[in-house]
Amino acid sequence: MELILDLILSIPTIKLLPQGAILLTGDKPDVLDLKAQRGFSEQQIKTCSEVPFGKCHCGRAALEGEIQFVECIDETHDFIFEKMQPHGHYCVPILLKGVVQGVIALYIEEGHRATTLEIETLKAIAVVVGGIIERKKMAGQLEDLIEGLKVTINDLDNEKSFNESIISNLTSGLLILDNNGQVEKSNPAARQFISLIYDGAVDGKKLAEIFGQETADRLTTTRPSNKLERNEIVLGREADGQKVFGYVAVPREDAAGQTQGIILNFSDITASKQIQAEMEKMNRFSTIAEIASAVAHEVRNPLAGIMTMAQVIEEQLEEQDSKKEYIGRIIRQVKRLNVLLTDFFTYARPPKPKKEKISLVSIVDEIRPFMQNKMMKCAITFTEEYGDKLPDIMVDSNQIQQVFLNLMLNSMDAIKQNGSIILNTAYVENNCADFDYEQSLWLDKNSNYVVVSFKDSGCGMSAEMVERVFEPFFTTKHNGTGLGMAIVFRILKENNASIQVESTKGGGTTFTLFFSVD
Repeated sequence: MELILDLILSIPTIKLLPQGAILLTGDKPDVLDLKAQRGFSEQQIKTCSEVPFGKCHCGRAALEGEIQFVECIDETHDFIFEKMQPHGHYCVPILLKGVVQGVIALYIEEGHRATTLEIETLKAIAVVVGGIIERKKMAGQLEDLIEGLKVTINDLDNEKSFNESIISNLTSGLLILDNNGQVEKSNPAARQFISLIYDGAVDGKKLAEIFGQETADRLTTTRPSNKLERNEIVLGREADGQKVFGYVAVPREDAAGQTQGIILNFSDITASKQIQAEMEKMNRFSTIAEIASAVAHEVRNPLAGIMTMAQVIEEQLEEQDSKKEYIGRIIRQVKRLNVLLTDFFTYARPPKPKKEKISLVSIVDEIRPFMQNKMMKCAITFTEEYGDKLPDIMVDSNQIQQVFLNLMLNSMDAIKQNGSIILNTAYVENNCADFDYEQSLWLDKNSNYVVVSFKDSGCGMSAEMVERVFEPFFTTKHNGTGLGMAIVFRILKENNASIQVESTKGGGTTFTLFFSVD
């Protein structure tokens, strides 16, 4: 504005004094603010810093939107200053689209006569100044807009980085599909899951190329956002092990509500499904245990009566009496039933373990004499391999002896003749990565365990038999009760231990036990 004022004061066609000012409208309505001045005294600057519309010649020019001309200082001057020299005025309003933007105040010699040329020239100057002000305002608005856009873009970048960070670190898989079923974006978890069945790049591929058309159609069946039902699908190559995934597909919409594709979210629920199956199995075992306990309790009393009566009859018969053989069979069968009932009670309500610190070697030493004769008769070798620095375990010694004895007897029954049983022990510290977590879901990779394995060269078991080996009343022996391995499982559970089994038909069996030492 000072530069513009200097240019106006230098116009040769108008006889102007070297004094003048430019006032513009500001934040206050109907008030002019002094923006530039030449030749003003301190008193003038202070008084004219704010001029209301209608006040003095400048205010009247702003209020009426017309040029105000006076040839001398008269009664229309609202502001009179000390040592004011005689002069006249041109007060020219600056209009922009009919709205006053300011006023140009110019000083002329006293008695000057206005001419049409001067007035038209000043109006033209006011139009030019108005255009400059408009461009300046637009430039300011553009700068504000650019700064606002910078802030918005920065916020969007931050939000994008934040969202991408969240998506990249999600443990569940995320696929963003377009309307043609093509993957626009995927997160690392999704690519890792998909690598179970597909080795190529994921982004840019159609879902049907990755999963096959049938599976892709199934995966992209969307649900309303208020009915997010998680479906399940099995993925993976059988040789590498298959996994169960839960997934949800929802429409992907833009700001206008138009469908732009599908968002597919899926997660590995294999472990939770295994835990669910394990809980169902344990509940089933618990129910069976309650029934077994009730049956055993009801049968034991009349069985005791039968045994007593049979023994009394046996004592009364002569040695040569043919009926004595029948009574003897009854007594032997009752004793067999008593053994079965004892197994029932042991399985249904195993005695509370009396735990103490004890070494594995001492437990094996206790059961070895019970097996030596049978192993010698069957030509079975028993090899013991003990790891270094093997700590004691906190268990009920008698119960663990029963477990080891049951496992050894099972191995000998599986071998029958000419074979081997290898007992191996090791102390595993914070590294159980080589063991099967699917069989022992509670196994902590970072905990410490004493690991004991019984490996035999027997006939082995099929996959179906391995799956059911710890179920009560499941047996492959014609004279077995099916409670031996079920009792082993329950005793180990009571002693804070776990067991796994690996076996192949004709390839022997390995039972692995884990005893926590933490």
